[in-house]
Amino acid sequence: MCFTRYTMVILFGPLIFSSTVDALNILFLVGKFPYANQMYIINQITGLIDRGHTVTVLSQKRTTEEYCDALTPYAHALRVHYNQLPHDQKNFDVLLCQMADLGEWLLRLKADGLTGKTVIFCRGWDVSSVLMQDPHRYDTLFRQTDLWLPVCDYFRRRLISLGYASDKITVLGSSVDCAQFKRKLHTTKQHEALRLVTVARMVPQKGIDDALPALSYLFKQYHNIEYIFIGGGILKSKLQERARRLGVEPFVQFVGQQTHDQIVDWLQDADIYIQPSKTSALQAQEGIPNALKEAMAMELPVVSTYHAGIPELIEQGVSGLLVQEKNARAISEAITYLIEHKKERVDLGRAARKKVMQLYDIDLINDQLDALLISLCKE
Repeated sequence: MCFTRYTMVILFGPLIFSSTVDALNILFLVGKFPYANQMYIINQITGLIDRGHTVTVLSQKRTTEEYCDALTPYAHALRVHYNQLPHDQKNFDVLLCQMADLGEWLLRLKADGLTGKTVIFCRGWDVSSVLMQDPHRYDTLFRQTDLWLPVCDYFRRRLISLGYASDKITVLGSSVDCAQFKRKLHTTKQHEALRLVTVARMVPQKGIDDALPALSYLFKQYHNIEYIFIGGGILKSKLQERARRLGVEPFVQFVGQQTHDQIVDWLQDADIYIQPSKTSALQAQEGIPNALKEAMAMELPVVSTYHAGIPELIEQGVSGLLVQEKNARAISEAITYLIEHKKERVDLGRAARKKVMQLYDIDLINDQLDALLISLCKE
């Protein structure tokens, strides 16, 4: 959901600059763009432009998405290229590589003349399953880059355990615009059922195949609940078939991918959020899912798992409920507790929003990124 048809370079919205002495020329390296599922990248782009920096995006692929509200105000502030940069645009202050597995592409570009201080973001499977298969996959990349930014301390510790130097690694979480994900007071629910919601890609590490049997336990006891699953992916047909075999199909809606604004509306009308993340058979892991942060910012009580960086966000029994990975019965029991304890749902939801605002609000994270980049360029 971002843009109209593309030429090789696209310019967006009115330039919005805040005054700053340390204006940088920054290149974002991404796998595909625009991509609404990666609002955390769009948040970085708009935040750095707002802080006075010049931003260019170089993407490996175009997407079919045509519009993005968040980028609309930034006409003439953002240049987007696909596959390669113009020959006269190779010199930048900072290169932001948005996934570590894009590193080989980055090194080829640098060999072809691309220059700038180099920052690598580590977001999930790129430092979980990839490094499980080849612990030395990024050795050359690490030597030729300046700063690595894992999204959680869990991944920072993993990198250090594999021999990566700690002085080049700093945790920087992905941001959430908490002003957008804010519960409206005194709204009338659009449904009578108690609504459970998950927003995720249909991939193994999201753990949706554990949520469905958990629901089969619940539906035997409660008949006035429903489960809304938002997202698409490679496991869609398998999950739909699993729902049918478990007998929960009448209570489950697979609504597919939704726009950012639609997701806000779904969360606004939800009662409980479920994030059953797990380590996949290929050892793929999440960092801290942004959809989980968005639900918590909406003051939803959440049920999630002791997975990767999630316990860094959720304090058990204070800002959410955590259970062990791959345990459908435990997920069911946690949801049952929330169903039976309405006051606790409210208290957990309020604490959840407070935690997200303290750690991951968009202005806080963008200020941290801004300071890191300016400091890096002064070295």
